[in-house]
Formats: sequence, C-alpha cells, structure tokens
Amino acid sequence: LALSRLTERKRDRLLLFLGEDRPNKGGAEFISRFLSSRSMKAVNLHVVLRGDSERRQLGLATVPPNVLLWTKDTYTNYDVANAFLSSWVVVLPYLWGTRSGQIELARDCGAHVVATDVGYFKEQNPGAFFVKGDEMFPTILTALSHPSPTLAGFARERELEFITQTHLDAYHSSIASCRQRK
Repeated sequence: LALSRLTERKRDRLLLFLGEDRPNKGGAEFISRFLSSRSMKAVNLHVVLRGDSERRQLGLATVPPNVLLWTKDTYTNYDVANAFLSSWVVVLPYLWGTRSGQIELARDCGAHVVATDVGYFKEQNPGAFFVKGDEMFPTILTALSHPSPTLAGFARERELEFITQTHLDAYHSSIASCRQRK
C-alpha cells in the first residue's frame, strides 16, 4: 500500500510504527492484545513493518479488516512523516528503552502519543499519554476522543528563527563592538 495515499488524518487511525520489530518494541505482544481486545474492534490499526518477513514474525498470517499492514524494504523520511501525519494516535508499546525519535516526530506531526512508561520517554514529551501495562487500551480510546493536537513543526520553525536571530544579533553586536575599539 502506498503511504502517500494516507495523508488525510482519521480520528480512528492508530499507528504502530515498528519498522524492524526489535524485542524492545513490544510489537508482537501489542498486536496480539489488540486483536483480542473488544474495545479495539472499531479502531483501525496501521502497522508499518520492514519487509514481509516481519509480518510472519508477528503472527499475522491473516489480517483482520481493522488492521492494515504497510510493508516495504525501506522507508523514506517522507513515508515515515506521512504515516505520522495521517494518524490520530501513535502507539509505542516499548518494553524498555531510553529515547524515542518517534515521540518527537509524532508531536511534530500533530499526533497523540500513547507510550509505555519506560526509559526517559516522559521527559521527552510531557504532553504524551504514558501508561503501565493494562492501561494501554483505555488510554488509546481516551487519546482517540481528544481533539487533534496542533502540528508542533510550525512552532519549531518559529523557534529556530528566534534562535537564529538571537545569534545573529549577538554576532552583529560583537562585530560593532570590535569596530568601535579600533
């Protein structure tokens, strides 16, 4: 499935971006629990995997109608950003870890984040939903019912402009000061 066709953000769209399902990502466990959860039947889960072998490893021989698999050998930055932009909630069921660029990308793309409370994830994004084990699915439903967050990328652009201007002002002030001393 071409990711470029999924740019419209849908309230019922939940994204699990695994790429390669390393053991710390908790993908297989999450998908198994998602498929057996009655509360998730009306939620569309989009799973991004690297290659078809990952699908088999996750035990997805047959895929129910509310699960869509995106499988490619490699993903461009555009593909990844587009997947996040089209999702209302990005779920990160990590079992362990320290930092996640996916949390930052989800925020920049205006998606809610529901992540397990491990590592330093809370410090990265205090606006995300951080949960322990059994709280995952009720929290996903809560996030799906919240208004869509704003795209943080635009705020970051203004922040960069401010930082750049501050540095330019300091540079010009230093140069002017040096010229006055001559």
